[in-house]
Amino acid sequence: MRPTPAKLAPILCGLHLAVAGGAEPPRVEALWPLAYYARGAEATELELLGPLGFYRDGPDATAWGLRPLATWRRDKRGGRSWLHVVYPLGSFRSGAKGHRHFVFPVYYDERREAPGGKPWSATVVFPLVWWGRHPEEGSWFFVLFVGGTAKGLLGKDEIVYGGFTYIKERTGDYVVRHYVWPLVSIGRGGGRRVLRVWPFYGRAEQEGQWWNGYVLWPFVTYGERESAKGKAAASFVSLWPLVGWSRARDGSGASWQALWPLFFYAWGTHKGYREWRLPLPFVVGKRTDDVQAWNLWPLFGRRRTRAGTESYYLWPLVHHSRVRTKRQERTDLKVFPLFSRVVRSDAKAGTRRSYWLLYPLLRWRSAEAGGEREVAGNGLQLAWVADSAGFDRSYNALLGLFEHARARDGRRATRLLWRAFRSERGPGWRYVQLGPLASWTRGGGLTKSSYLLGLVQTGRRNGRRGWRILYVPFGASLSRSAGAADEGVRRGSD
Repeated sequence: MRPTPAKLAPILCGLHLAVAGGAEPPRVEALWPLAYYARGAEATELELLGPLGFYRDGPDATAWGLRPLATWRRDKRGGRSWLHVVYPLGSFRSGAKGHRHFVFPVYYDERREAPGGKPWSATVVFPLVWWGRHPEEGSWFFVLFVGGTAKGLLGKDEIVYGGFTYIKERTGDYVVRHYVWPLVSIGRGGGRRVLRVWPFYGRAEQEGQWWNGYVLWPFVTYGERESAKGKAAASFVSLWPLVGWSRARDGSGASWQALWPLFFYAWGTHKGYREWRLPLPFVVGKRTDDVQAWNLWPLFGRRRTRAGTESYYLWPLVHHSRVRTKRQERTDLKVFPLFSRVVRSDAKAGTRRSYWLLYPLLRWRSAEAGGEREVAGNGLQLAWVADSAGFDRSYNALLGLFEHARARDGRRATRLLWRAFRSERGPGWRYVQLGPLASWTRGGGLTKSSYLLGLVQTGRRNGRRGWRILYVPFGASLSRSAGAADEGVRRGSD
């Protein structure tokens, strides 16, 4: 499997490089900082006013934008598109099976195909007007503080809303009605019952499984649980915040607490369970056959499972974790806010992604898949996140002082100082640019030097000397030959 630019987009979205796939270099016209143009048989790249305006069209995707106002990209193979307007304020994603549009903080619209091929949609003119369509329940509409009906929201099949004076919720056979929410609630159905007059009295019950209640919440709470997989039948009482206790009826476990949540201890015979807080959050520990955890907050903490470990030092400054399974491995190291390193690998898929950040000066990311490798390095970072595709697409070219990418077949590209200085090369060719002063091209029988944005050019093609003075050519042609058009330009993703 060969990794396409679309597959590597989350890793390399901030780097856009024109590198040729054959012995011939791409056709390049550089008028920095006004314009940069590169064209091959497979792709075209255009930049205007340095990194502000761009257009790219390749075999996998088309992209254009005017940073930082708007950027757009369309994946030709998947039919997906992304439009960011003053990111993250406006974000518009579309695909063959739906879309998600978001304009912060006033508008949200999502449409997708639900299981069975039926449409699902939800639209919000925040925070007042909500409407949509549920694949099974049909269309719905409500206005906040006024009334209406919502279907499929908040984990409920249906919510009938009459302002805060009356709300009806239905989930399967269970129906609960709220009067002057959240003060009075009455519910029944599916073996479940609830009665609440908050904060004076409340009781909820799932027949044959559990029940709990309170008086003058949260001061007095109590309840019982019947036995379930890995859990014995038990009861609990809490006189908050003074004391509380629970116990298993068969004597297989118990817990005690005082001045909640400061002091707590629990034990159980199932998997050798032990847990304690002495007091929370300063000294906390937990132990089972699968998990061991110890926290001496904020100095040190560690959690160990069969899959890996997670540790912190001087919380929240230093955090480290490593998880390894038969298929995947993940390693994280963060020294907030200066340094971050993340590595992800999938043995079955044959992929590996790594990322490190020296904030705010430098970021380096790489991706390996199907035997190929892509690397991207950027300077001057504002986003302290590992997967900042939208942010990078809109801002990174404006802020990045350094960009670099390389592939296994020897293709490399480096750009410095807002792309004023470029070095790009592939098998048998190379292109170097020093701002508006000079550029050099070599490959495919052509060696060319260009000065002062192309006012003076000289070089050789297949041994013949050529000149171009004030854009008037003399001697051998210094442009790419017609046969060179058969050599494609490959490109990193936008």
